[in-house]
Amino acid sequence: MNKISQRLSIFVSILIVSSLLAAPLGSMKLEQSTSLETMFTIPDTNIMVHLWEESDDTGDTMTYYTIYNKGIPQRTTGTSYQLGLRYDFFDPLTKTPDIPHLLQSGEDTHLYIVQFFTQPLGEYHEILTSLGGKIYHYIAQNNSLAY
Repeated sequence: MNKISQRLSIFVSILIVSSLLAAPLGSMKLEQSTSLETMFTIPDTNIMVHLWEESDDTGDTMTYYTIYNKGIPQRTTGTSYQLGLRYDFFDPLTKTPDIPHLLQSGEDTHLYIVQFFTQPLGEYHEILTSLGGKIYHYIAQNNSLAY
């Protein structure tokens, strides 16, 4: 299973949970054209996202996305799903980092790293807010710190 498919599986799981909670995220429309290509629209917006992977001459795979507004491409770029934290640089789908004891949270901490398919968009933040979350801080690449 490629990384887009893994992320899509996690995303679909979030959609199922959201739809059970009657959250607006549950109405997000997903279309998967191939195992390496995915498109989705953000509910109640004119935003559509197209994701795909390409391999270079060395066989390395790179993920790309295009964000459309009213069908007009707004941004096309390559992306990485690596999280760059002080103690490690990792893809959360492939590695669970060793977190230094002093940085580990207790059971009563409700702070989360939310990873998006693209750069964080206001529309994503609006969905999180509608689910009761609050955005605290941006984390490099496609992530936000939320509580």
